[in-house]
Amino acid sequence: MLSIVFSIYFLIPTVIGLKDLRATFEKEGKALPWYYQLLPNQEMNLGLDLRGGAYVEMEVSLEDALKQELNGYVNGINRAVLDDYNQDADKTENKNPVYQGVLLQNNRIRVEYPADKKDEVLSGLVGYLGNQAFTFGNDRYELFLNIVSNAAQARKIAFEATKGLPDYQGDVLFVGQEKYLAVSFNSQEQKQKLIELFSLEQYQTDFTLADQTTVSVAYLTPSDKFLAGKRKDIIDQAANSVRNRIDRFGVAEASVSRQSSDRLVVELPGVKDPEQVINIIKRTGKLEFRIVDSSLTQPDLEDLVQKKREELKLKNIYEDEALAQVNQALKGSLPPHTEILFELKRDPVTKKISNAVPYLLEDKADVTGDMLDSTSVQTENNMPYVLMTFNNTGTKNFGKLTTDNVGKQLAIVLDNVVTSSPVIRGPITAGRAQIELGIGPYNDLLKEAQDIVMILKEGALPATLTVATKNVIGPSLGRDSIEAGLKSVFVAAIVVFFFMLVYYKVGGMIANLGLVLNVLLIFTALTLFGASLTLPGIAGIVLTLGMAVDANVIIFERMREERFLGMDTASIVNSGYDNAMSAIVDGNITTFIAGLVLFEFGTGPIKGFATTLMIGIATTMLTAVVFTRVFYDILVQKYRVEKLSI
Repeated sequence: MLSIVFSIYFLIPTVIGLKDLRATFEKEGKALPWYYQLLPNQEMNLGLDLRGGAYVEMEVSLEDALKQELNGYVNGINRAVLDDYNQDADKTENKNPVYQGVLLQNNRIRVEYPADKKDEVLSGLVGYLGNQAFTFGNDRYELFLNIVSNAAQARKIAFEATKGLPDYQGDVLFVGQEKYLAVSFNSQEQKQKLIELFSLEQYQTDFTLADQTTVSVAYLTPSDKFLAGKRKDIIDQAANSVRNRIDRFGVAEASVSRQSSDRLVVELPGVKDPEQVINIIKRTGKLEFRIVDSSLTQPDLEDLVQKKREELKLKNIYEDEALAQVNQALKGSLPPHTEILFELKRDPVTKKISNAVPYLLEDKADVTGDMLDSTSVQTENNMPYVLMTFNNTGTKNFGKLTTDNVGKQLAIVLDNVVTSSPVIRGPITAGRAQIELGIGPYNDLLKEAQDIVMILKEGALPATLTVATKNVIGPSLGRDSIEAGLKSVFVAAIVVFFFMLVYYKVGGMIANLGLVLNVLLIFTALTLFGASLTLPGIAGIVLTLGMAVDANVIIFERMREERFLGMDTASIVNSGYDNAMSAIVDGNITTFIAGLVLFEFGTGPIKGFATTLMIGIATTMLTAVVFTRVFYDILVQKYRVEKLSI
């Protein structure tokens, strides 16, 4: 009984269309009646095949984004670890002409440095990379050759020539945009042999010695776990960026989900022109660091904004047009050179915007996202924090900003939305800043740090998005789908109900009550989990009804066998359920496993079918086995029924 009441309570908003009612009242500038406030703020979502709208699949260029991510480490190492040597090398007349410093080769970071500074450089690398998952390869040395003729031919000849050297271990690589060859070796004893070899006249038409000086080389190889984590971060960040940009576009109940390791699915209810949304998704975001003006208290600011919102009768105050209206209307009430922006709070389950918190900010930004070099999550004393590194311009501007505003909040603003507002604890002039997260459970702090890093990287999309598929589904097709889907469920239910009543009598009536509860629980679960009901999902519900009936048929037939043997009613019920349980459990578990496979590897519509199927199997075990068993126990033990009608 409690489960029935619980299900009905959570399904009332869907039945009465609470969201549409709320939108109507807000449009008229009225508040919802108090009794609506008692209902949960959740409705069952309908998929695009039932509602109409745009469906877009976007492919994420993971490897390009990964290369860009690793290049961030390359730039950071060049500046933070090798900067002093780079400057010294620039001043040296005999500088190696192909000195590269740090570069990326096949997802490995190649670091050149003077042999006499090995300990200093390696210590700096460990200090800079912190706990990042890089493994350090063996130290190597390199001698450089100037390519005279065809690059590929020169490399092949040089490689073959080194094979003739005794005990030689090394490789020949292109460097300097394929203008030079780098011949690696692992001991200084081999250097003179290589110089003598490549000084021979027979090779001069292909390459010449660029310089007789050598450099030491270390290779930093990211682990498979590190690369997998970065790939996941890239696609998560892409999904987050797309979701935020769609929200600011104002599409109600848009859905962004991962379809596979490199694809995103964007569903846009009510949108007829997906190209407009695609253009918004692909645009470059604007990341800014701005000082929070504290001349107004937070309660006063919220009260000021709320009054102006009611006066202007605005629904979503954080959208661009509404935001401009509010700032224009409050221009005379705010301090000079300030404006109001909002931080958007999201529901942790549905990811929908649940609240908008106003901030009063200075209207200029001296530090912007293009001044950031890299951002990452680091840990010190088991406390996660966010590490930011700036380029030269960013280092200068951020140093002045933090020096002039110690003790104030620094708002991180993305596309005119406040995402975080840490406090400046002191001047930061070295080009590396930390965002500390306070005290709390490690996993919570780590999640917060990862979220901030994702936001800081969102100024531009982390990877190139390519439209793989786009479709527009008309609302008339949605209505037809709803009618056809409901008709199929209704007809299936009527046929099943009639069969169970005629064939199993009172037992059939009990089974039918279980079926009704089963459907209620499925819809309730879809609502609570924020899942969407699709046309294939309706097919999953119909299949669930069949499996639930099958479970009851097995139980009733077992009970009939026990009754034929002349057992009493209590024994009939106990034996019937006990003997049927193995077959029911086996059938449902195997079907559930099939649903898991479909959910993991299937596309959008198949996922919808798998979702309702798995939820239906769980509710079937509850209703067909537990609910009906409890019903029979009440009949037998409380009302002392001596003859079962099955």
